[in-house]
Amino acid sequence: MIYALLETPLSDKTIDVPVTSKIAKIPSQILSFQLFEEGKTIPEIAKECGLVTEMIYGHLAKFAE
Repeated sequence: MIYALLETPLSDKTIDVPVTSKIAKIPSQILSFQLFEEGKTIPEIAKECGLVTEMIYGHLAKFAE
């Protein structure tokens, strides 16, 4: 019985779909704006994104236009 379970395939090879590790990346300007809308401060956003505060100000300025 155990040997039969070990030989049972875990997936259906007839409908095999390629798997990718590519992750959808959110543009940093949109991410900065979303975090700002959530109530985070500019220094907090900069630290979380690994950017300088001047860059975050630039991101937010694009949405103020």
